[in-house]
Amino acid sequence: MWLVVPHLVVVLTNARRKVSRVVAPRASFLSVAWTKSILAANGLWGVPPQPRGVVYLAVGAGSLEKAIRSARSVRAWASDLGILLVSDSSGAARASKDDGVFDLIVSAGAKSAKIQYEEVGEYEGFRDRGGIGLENEFLSKRGLGLKRLRTLKVRSLMIGLRLFRTALFLDTDTAVCGSLEAVFGTREDVAFVTIPGGRAHAQELVARAYGVPESFPEANTGVLLIRNSSRTQRLLANWNVAYHTLAQRDDRLMDQPAFRAALFKSGATFGILDRKYNCRGRDRRRKEAIPLACGSKDDRFGRCVVIHSHAITPDPPDPNGLPNFFLSNVSADVYRNAPAVFLHIPKAAGNSVKQLFVKRVLRRRGRDRSLHIDTRRAWDSDLSGEQRSEAAVLYGAFSFGACATHPKGPCAYYVIFRDPVARLLSEFKYCRAVDFSDQCCAGRRGAAAMRRVLTLDDWAEEKGNFMLEHLLRLTPLDWGERGSWRKQNPETRVNPIETRRRRDGPARHADLDLALANLDNWFAVVGLTKRYDDSLALFSYVLTGQVIPRSLVRSVHTHNQHSTNTSLSPPNTTDRILRAVALDLQLYGAAEEIFDRQVSTFLSHGLNFISRRR
Repeated sequence: MWLVVPHLVVVLTNARRKVSRVVAPRASFLSVAWTKSILAANGLWGVPPQPRGVVYLAVGAGSLEKAIRSARSVRAWASDLGILLVSDSSGAARASKDDGVFDLIVSAGAKSAKIQYEEVGEYEGFRDRGGIGLENEFLSKRGLGLKRLRTLKVRSLMIGLRLFRTALFLDTDTAVCGSLEAVFGTREDVAFVTIPGGRAHAQELVARAYGVPESFPEANTGVLLIRNSSRTQRLLANWNVAYHTLAQRDDRLMDQPAFRAALFKSGATFGILDRKYNCRGRDRRRKEAIPLACGSKDDRFGRCVVIHSHAITPDPPDPNGLPNFFLSNVSADVYRNAPAVFLHIPKAAGNSVKQLFVKRVLRRRGRDRSLHIDTRRAWDSDLSGEQRSEAAVLYGAFSFGACATHPKGPCAYYVIFRDPVARLLSEFKYCRAVDFSDQCCAGRRGAAAMRRVLTLDDWAEEKGNFMLEHLLRLTPLDWGERGSWRKQNPETRVNPIETRRRRDGPARHADLDLALANLDNWFAVVGLTKRYDDSLALFSYVLTGQVIPRSLVRSVHTHNQHSTNTSLSPPNTTDRILRAVALDLQLYGAAEEIFDRQVSTFLSHGLNFISRRR
């Protein structure tokens, strides 16, 4: 059942291994005619292949959204790569309406069974334990769908090798966090990261069926580089055969053991990639996804280039900020000479901070810029470097990350957090008072829809983890081509944060983990509304070297932290509210801990919060 090239030698720790002669598979397994027909139907037969490209297979709305996010991360690091999507007819139609992230879209026909792509185990790191074998698949749409989707994964690579001379297959639950040049620079026929710990799946079965020794590596096929050659074409055909053969003996089998057997018998050369090219976020013991994010610290991998997990944040912020003043050894002069950025989280004392520091204390420092809903995108894309360098003070709800493009960065970021439930209740009352005209009141569907949100618990579920959302990066897709906020339809307009939530989903645990790991690196000072006076004393000391008089603080205190109380929320809705803001509660807890550490350092230097100077 095998096609092989007997005279070839596979490179593996400089040792030769035998290549067995086997019987060629049936022509149907080679899929040459099928591949040609699919390419012809999509108008791609005869198109000259591009040098390098990335291949995705996605069937189902959920996996298609993941593929789009992953492809955007590829585009951010490798604009020269072609990106191919293989999907069913409905997925191809939806993808063609996207913003052009895919260069090539191939429809493999109508969906062959009522099964979503994300249900297929090995594509996202799980083994299917449903006990559905080939002998039962004609009785089960799920079993039929599993088999066909696993076969389509192999065939998507066959299509990819017709369109690219070198193809990198990526699972949809991946994100690229760095350059892929080293991967594409691999000289072998195929390259991959091996499974963790070298524990091969179905070793006894694969050894018995194909003589594969225990020492032969097993690839995680979620990140798989392959070059176009007669050897790799045969490898793919044999992978298909091996899956069909092995699945008859173990109906729980994923596709990786079959690839291992096919590679062992194929004669193709292979290279082992560093683990940073497939940082796997999977707890095999608990069978749970491990949150991963670009830029997050992980001693298992170092700095990840490709992250691979259900719980993923592909595009973390890069705020270019100075570390916490009180918890680092950076000179005080650095902070006092750095551009200052005040992140205003709505309903968390932002107006008071603006009035005090931007309009009074720092008014002589240099030009200030408000980065609000109508100005932040211009800051990143329209202003010249000289114009940005003039800004000594930045502030606003969309100011986080602005220093990434400031010529005089890093900046000193300042933020005040508020108890999430108290902030939520304040916002709930405020938005009704202003008839939902403020950008923080729009929600994901606009003011007209938000007016119908009658209860606080419904409001909480609509707004979610509002504070954490302000620490996530916005992309041009989120800003769109919107004009001035005030000129948009007030009933349907939504802000860029809500646009991102609709496109990419709400903030996740991976976003929270990244924020918790970096909160004291992103912000020079973290303040709390419940310690408002003390927070501004810390701000003023870092900014000027002096503690601001309390009388001056109170003269501009527009926020009354006692005006809203969590006890005002109806008792029967509290659990729903707490679940809705669960990530914000953890973020706030971390902010409280940092605040206490700041205060301890402040007091240990003989400083005092009380200043009566007028």
